[in-house]
Amino acid sequence: FQVKDTLVSTRPWDCTADFWLPPVWELHDNCDIAPTYIVKSPNPDVIVKLVDGKWRAYGAPCGDNEFKYIATDCCGNESDAQIINVKVRDLTPPVPVLVRDIVVGLTQIVATWASTGTITTAPSATGLWLQM
Repeated sequence: FQVKDTLVSTRPWDCTADFWLPPVWELHDNCDIAPTYIVKSPNPDVIVKLVDGKWRAYGAPCGDNEFKYIATDCCGNESDAQIINVKVRDLTPPVPVLVRDIVVGLTQIVATWASTGTITTAPSATGLWLQM
């Protein structure tokens, strides 16, 4: 059987991700018309559960996360583990939270304060920009 690597984003409030794991693309057995599979994570902090017939991971940290897929037929025979890599990245831009009646906009400008009291702008290499 085959499973593809994937990329997911973290939750907006911390550096972990909850996501649906990719389903098995194709699963065959010579004597079982409907073999099943399970998914495991070697990281004890990552919880993997079967929810409504689909596998879901909870609490995967930023970085590369390995998941093992193991197929089982009706006789209890298990396949070798198929390993996929799920890349967890922080793809959510920051959101400013301010006191009442203050408006801030985040755009693609980096502002620096010059000694003359003017604001100059320049592109940011990181992709995070601030406009004042």
